[in-house]
Amino acid sequence: MGQQFIAPNEILPGTLAYTNQYLLTGTTTNATETELFATGNTRISITSGKTSFYTVDIIGKRTDVVGNYCAFRLQGVSNNTANTYADLGDILETVIYRTNSSYVCDARVDNTNKSISVYATGVSGHTISWRAIITTVEV
Repeated sequence: MGQQFIAPNEILPGTLAYTNQYLLTGTTTNATETELFATGNTRISITSGKTSFYTVDIIGKRTDVVGNYCAFRLQGVSNNTANTYADLGDILETVIYRTNSSYVCDARVDNTNKSISVYATGVSGHTISWRAIITTVEV
């Protein structure tokens, strides 16, 4: 899904907000934090001069055996001030479901790559397929 335009609001006439949605994927086979990427190993870039609220819905499914799953929701706010990108406050994590407490996810702003990065950690010997939808709203 591409960028969607949201009409100017009545509170601040003339201002614009944009929303974007991206699909990220990845696979883990060990307990090492692994970054999930959009198509072509691309990252979710942060628009210069914008403040973004982002929500990441992540699901993981073990593919080498039946019966291991997990789902998470992560929410955060990123900001660019003088070309320095950072998270504002803490990431809110909601564990929706998981069959193994070692399955974890994280999201954070990467100032080097000017992006929002999403990470998944599995378990050694478990092949887990990960999918994430990240939705951003920027002003």
